[in-house]
Amino acid sequence: AVGALTGVLDQYDACIRRSRYKGKFEFTYVSLSQVIVKRLSNGTRIILKSLYGCEITKINIFQDRYVIGNTSETLLLGDLETLKLS
Repeated sequence: AVGALTGVLDQYDACIRRSRYKGKFEFTYVSLSQVIVKRLSNGTRIILKSLYGCEITKINIFQDRYVIGNTSETLLLGDLETLKLS
């Protein structure tokens, strides 16, 4: 957010892509290797990030709890209940 003395406030939201998954989750692609997964029911979020900088090509959610992200070289696993990643 950027403000000025005259009271103007400009707020910017920068992302590559934003999509919804089954009406329960929202994926916000911040970069090619980083995605914010947000549960719409309660607003909890987890940041899925490739430490090797690989592009995240596909994201799936199983049992409304487990997040699996595919890259060309790795798998990214996350738990939305405990907010832990592997």
